[in-house]
Amino acid sequence: MNERRVDARGLDCPQPVIRTREALSQAGVTQVIVLVDEMSNVDNVMAMARNEGWDGKITRQDDDHIELELTRAAQPAKAAMPIEVDQNCGVKERIVALIASEHFGQGDAELGAILMRAFIKTLWEVVPRPQTLIFINSGVKLTTAGSELLADIEKLTRGGAEVLSCGTCLDFYQLQDKLMVGRVSNMFEIASRLAAADNVIRP
Repeated sequence: MNERRVDARGLDCPQPVIRTREALSQAGVTQVIVLVDEMSNVDNVMAMARNEGWDGKITRQDDDHIELELTRAAQPAKAAMPIEVDQNCGVKERIVALIASEHFGQGDAELGAILMRAFIKTLWEVVPRPQTLIFINSGVKLTTAGSELLADIEKLTRGGAEVLSCGTCLDFYQLQDKLMVGRVSNMFEIASRLAAADNVIRP
């Protein structure tokens, strides 16, 4: 049995989840032993593992740590809805990412596309993570067929993020029938989300 050990004791959320996910993704690994010291981390690690197709159980619980054993499921169950993982570690701040272009920043388009890919991929790791991602103008190209970032955006939705794409923008770019992740929204809903946000991130 190819085993990996993750000692996540003393690490703040979401590091135990991130480090465990890294271990689970290594080629050939069939078992991962995880040590944590908070029950909230147990819940998050177990939820993430089940979403990734692993079985998990607590094998030891002492005063200073909890030991989890994760094994790859022989036939991973496909739940109708993914198990929710608290990626924001209890932070209740309402954060919205407003993505108004397929490029990040001003200047060279190729560089802007590279930076946007890095930004979307990095959102999974940041804390607190945006609860809502709003795509407007040419940003809607990132949520439609042909986008290189569909898997990354879909991953964010499995983590609990809401993904909205401007309907007028989809119409303008003739992408009405090509939306692949999230749902179509309108200016009233978009304006309401922005007005209610504690913080708006605009790359």
